Amino acid sequence: MRISILLLLGCGLLQAQPGVIAGSVVNRYTGAPVERAQVILTRQDPSQAAGGMQISGGLAGGVNIPGQPAPPTPEAATLTDENGRYRFENLPEGAYLVQARRTGYFSGSGVTVRLAAGQRAIAEDLTLARPSILSGIVVDEDGEPVEGVQVQMLARRSSGEDVLYAGMGATTTDDLGRFRIATAQIGAVVLSARSFAPLVSTKAPEQMYVTTYYPSALDAAEAREVVLKPGEPIADLKLQLRSSKVYTLRGRVLDVKGQPVANAGLHVRPKSGDSGGLGVSIQQRGAEGFEARLVPPGEYTLTAHQFDGNQQRTAALDIKVTDADLLDLELRMARGVRLEGVVDIPLPPMPEGGPTDIVPVEGMDHRQSMRLFLNPLARDGGGRSYSIETREDGTFSLDDVQPGRYELSGFQYGTYLASVRVGEEELLGKPIDVREGMPDLSIVYRADGGALNIRVEGEASMSGQRQPVLVLLPVKPEWRRPPFLMMFSLGGRTAELRGIRPAEYYVWLLNQVSRYDLLSDEAFVAELAKSAEQVKVEPDGFHEVTLKVTPWPGGP
Repeated sequence: MRISILLLLGCGLLQAQPGVIAGSVVNRYTGAPVERAQVILTRQDPSQAAGGMQISGGLAGGVNIPGQPAPPTPEAATLTDENGRYRFENLPEGAYLVQARRTGYFSGSGVTVRLAAGQRAIAEDLTLARPSILSGIVVDEDGEPVEGVQVQMLARRSSGEDVLYAGMGATTTDDLGRFRIATAQIGAVVLSARSFAPLVSTKAPEQMYVTTYYPSALDAAEAREVVLKPGEPIADLKLQLRSSKVYTLRGRVLDVKGQPVANAGLHVRPKSGDSGGLGVSIQQRGAEGFEARLVPPGEYTLTAHQFDGNQQRTAALDIKVTDADLLDLELRMARGVRLEGVVDIPLPPMPEGGPTDIVPVEGMDHRQSMRLFLNPLARDGGGRSYSIETREDGTFSLDDVQPGRYELSGFQYGTYLASVRVGEEELLGKPIDVREGMPDLSIVYRADGGALNIRVEGEASMSGQRQPVLVLLPVKPEWRRPPFLMMFSLGGRTAELRGIRPAEYYVWLLNQVSRYDLLSDEAFVAELAKSAEQVKVEPDGFHEVTLKVTPWPGGP
């Protein structure tokens, strides 16, 4: 009996001992503890919680995470005490995701804790952020509240020579004309107000209320900015609507043969400033043409689209509205053009240990068949993208390409885009103007790019269900666009990227990229660059950089 008891005790000692995870929840901006925050514990799949770096995504345009598994079900939850502390006990060993949330706060992505048998793990602080609150009232020219008006928060962004206004959140005024916007954004914003239902001015019956910018401007460039600070409310804002004479646009959309296009869709967009300030979408009904009403004075671009088989044709017309209706407008779909060219891509490097006695044969063409994409520039109102598929000798041809301005994208492992020429003109990093009679397009890739070894700093820096995003942004402003801007979704703790274009880069590991187009805004990049590592990639060079996860500005 004594032996049996000892054996049982010995077996008990060999069993895995329960563990503990404890920590605190604090205000992200003040560091103060957050009481009664709900802390949620989720067991993670070991295959996802550890291991080497996996890379998904590609060159510019966004981050693609194919085959993302469904999130696991939370196992336990608790509330923090008056000091913001929480504690989970009797946990088996494994990896756990710890997240916090509370009404009135924006949640973070959480932290991952790897717990050994019998271990007491102290998690790093979970952070919650108080939203910034914008509130106020919209009134008419008599000072009376206006119900049902959309109030939008806009951020000024520079893109080359243009100043754009990006929508960052919106709400609608209540029956007392009041509005309230809760946002995680920080920095300067502009407020606009517009009614989707026609509102006649109380001061000038022949005029209508139009989109107005805080405090009472007709032009977004003349608006007074409101500066959002982390977690601080801004109350009692008063936005007074302005009225203006408005006019009618009338005309026809014609196909390439000069016949009216049935069911053509059109959009009236201001040429600069707040592109949503008017936002008129209209439809042409056959030979009757189109009509857009209530258009205030200004410069606009009319863009029409037509689906013709597999082709999307586009017609655009710049107009200026001054003091009269425009009643004889005509937009005509452009005929497609033929685009020809060649892609020169180097022979890929031989694998390590491969044959070394290969001698080039005169007359042999080593270029590979590959696929590139010709993408319309968004602000031109262009249509579809075109796929460039090369022949075995690297040549290609595209028929029926809509005239307009395009950019080139495409990725070939181990190489980078080195040259884009139209005739004798170098257009690397510049728009390609596709037009009738244009010279051939010559595209060159090179294989002397550098290699970048990435290491992730900190045990908890890869935490959260959303994988962080590695961003390589050229320091040179004119290259902050595809395909020079590179973004990859990362998992694990180390990775090596090859074939990187020789240049200077800002490098981040961001918890998210809410809007990649902000990476072309000079003011935004100047602020974000303070948290970047900077590396100069040399031809055939090998470089190392250690990163930690950096929050996306203004993100949750």
